[in-house]
Amino acid sequence: MRGSGEEDKFQEECVKWLQLQYKKLLYHHSPNGGKRDPREAAKFKRMGTRSGCPDLMFYKRSGNYVGLATELKRGKNTATDNQEDFMAELRKEGWLCVTIWTMDVFMKTVNDYMRGANN
Repeated sequence: MRGSGEEDKFQEECVKWLQLQYKKLLYHHSPNGGKRDPREAAKFKRMGTRSGCPDLMFYKRSGNYVGLATELKRGKNTATDNQEDFMAELRKEGWLCVTIWTMDVFMKTVNDYMRGANN
């Protein structure tokens, strides 16, 4: 389930590492998860919030890829159908999309991407 406390802490750990390792890397998190009242949810939707958008988007070319999208999970959680569909569309546009459950895999994925080793 999106927005679990464990997944939030995992993402915070990932961002903290990114800030230390890749200070100039352009990345972004779109706050799709969480509880919102209906008016706020409708406003965000009008403003372009899209269900299924991956947790962290990296705006950097690497080899044959135009960007990196990571969906962060914990425990037995898996990507939702909306998340899988969103990543499938990103792949068609040249993005590398990865679902990640551990910090070690996150660091390896980002480091390999930055070196162009994912191509």
